[in-house]
Amino acid sequence: MSQAIRTALEFPDAYQRPLLEELGWRSTAHSDPAAITQHEYFLAIPTESQCVFMRGAVRGWTLRRTLGSPSDWNSLLTSVQSLDAQCSDEVDMGLSWALVDRFPTKDSFEDANHQLQQANPPPSLLRRLKRLRNTRNSVNVWETPLP
Repeated sequence: MSQAIRTALEFPDAYQRPLLEELGWRSTAHSDPAAITQHEYFLAIPTESQCVFMRGAVRGWTLRRTLGSPSDWNSLLTSVQSLDAQCSDEVDMGLSWALVDRFPTKDSFEDANHQLQQANPPPSLLRRLKRLRNTRNSVNVWETPLP
């Protein structure tokens, strides 16, 4: 991971954000996002780019979690809570994208959203999730039947 981050930081600025987000996603294959912040490779990322890395980490972490009960949702929110102070917008974005990706149909999303609400998520997450879901629904060509 250290070498991958060094390589990503050699690219022009326009490419660094998506590369760091992808590496963040991969970093949670074996560690939760809060643990990632203690690794040398994370600390080598410039401060202004660390939250982009965390967005990917939270997204990857969320996609890998079991989310079948209210306790699963509580556990998920607790696992990323410590990141909120430093990177609240990016944490919300990572969670939102993961949930929209993971629950792509209206019914599955509504069920997941209901369980999420029971876990008492931060209002900022709910606002971001609603906006993202509405936007994705309006532009999602994958769910549109072909003529």
